[in-house]
Amino acid sequence: YVSFHMQTSLYYSILTGGFARSTYSQKQEPNLLKNYGSFLSEDKLHEFYYIFSHKDASSECFQNNNYFYDLDSSFHQMIVDTCSNIYLRQNYALIQTQSERFRFMTGNISNNRLEDTFREHIDIIVPCLQKDWDTAVEKLLYHLDESKRSTFKLVFDSIDSNNIGFWLI
Repeated sequence: YVSFHMQTSLYYSILTGGFARSTYSQKQEPNLLKNYGSFLSEDKLHEFYYIFSHKDASSECFQNNNYFYDLDSSFHQMIVDTCSNIYLRQNYALIQTQSERFRFMTGNISNNRLEDTFREHIDIIVPCLQKDWDTAVEKLLYHLDESKRSTFKLVFDSIDSNNIGFWLI
């Protein structure tokens, strides 16, 4: 029986929620893109392309994490919304809520990760505009993997910096 310090337990709960989103996203979102990508709005793809390619460290998205999170969520939601399956959309919404809680609890994101995320989104958008769904899926899988890696690093760094431990009872 393992008992975690309260804050560690919170991190564990959030971490597993983040892992659930990542696992769901890594399995479902690429399938949705592959099978329903043709339903993506080209206008919306161009709009996201413009936003992500015109980044500036002094811009609002670098100063306001909520703006960045909203952009990121909107981008991924656009992909999920191509599917008419209400069950998949509801599951994604539930997992997205956990992801948002995780974002709130972990605080600021690094500008390096923000720049990488923007570049990764552009790498997904370009093949979508070209109707090259296999490449778009490949780029999405890479992005989701990098996001998961960054999430775990953020949590473990936070735990290490606070000297949060656990003990066995």
